[in-house]
This record gives sequence, C-alpha cells and structure tokens, in this order.
Amino acid sequence: MARTKKNIPIRLLSVEQKAFRMDSSVLSPDSHDALFGFNYSFSPNAEEDTLAVFFEVVMYTPDDMQELLMMDAVHTFKIDNLPGFISHDSGGQTRLSGIIKPILDVIVGTTRGLLIAKTSGTPLSQFVLPLIDVTRIVHA
Repeated sequence: MARTKKNIPIRLLSVEQKAFRMDSSVLSPDSHDALFGFNYSFSPNAEEDTLAVFFEVVMYTPDDMQELLMMDAVHTFKIDNLPGFISHDSGGQTRLSGIIKPILDVIVGTTRGLLIAKTSGTPLSQFVLPLIDVTRIVHA
C-alpha cells in the first residue's frame, strides 16, 4: 500500500535569543561528559497563522549537576491554516496536532547550530551535542 505524505507549509520566520549564560569554571580538568535538558512551550496566534515556540536548553555537569550553560530562544513560525492544527481539550488547554514533530526538528537543529557558534573556542566546545529523537518526546 502506498503512503502519501501530508504537505504542511511551515516557514521559520525568526529566531530570537532571549537569554544566554555559560560558566565553564565549574568543569573539572578531566570532564568529558555533560548532561542536557530542555523545555519548550507553544504560543499560537491563529489570526496571523504564527506560532511562537519558547525553547530552553541547559547543560549540566554530570556529577554534581552544576549549570554549565543555559540558552533561551523564541522560534517564530508561519504556518498556513494554523487554526486547522489547534484543538482544545476538556480542561480548556490548547493542543497542537500534526505539526509538533516537524517544528521541534527545526528547533533542535537550529539550537544545535546556535550552541556550536556560542561555545566555539571555549572549553564547552569539547562536548559532543547529543542527537535528540523528537519522536520520543512528542505525542502528536
């Protein structure tokens, strides 16, 4: 049976860094690992077919969980027919369906590039940024 892909016209309009801090002084000389965490939230504007995604990434030392790096950014997308992807659950919470994975794929890739640029020439540039499989974190 042939499968067809749904064409979802999504365009990244802008990426705006809101906060950034880095402290490599907490690294021990033999550090080769770091832990990463991230948070995200969505703010849809159905009238303008735009979606703002607030994305935070944090890098920690693995032994004592000291913060090495934190970056907050807002990624803004233009999504044709955004209202068609918005629903509301019984508690009034806004839900997005069918677009979260491709949007997070773009955000993760863009954030990787920002982190590489920001840490270039610093002790944090020695750490390999992990690959993130967004299908494991998204139920869309």
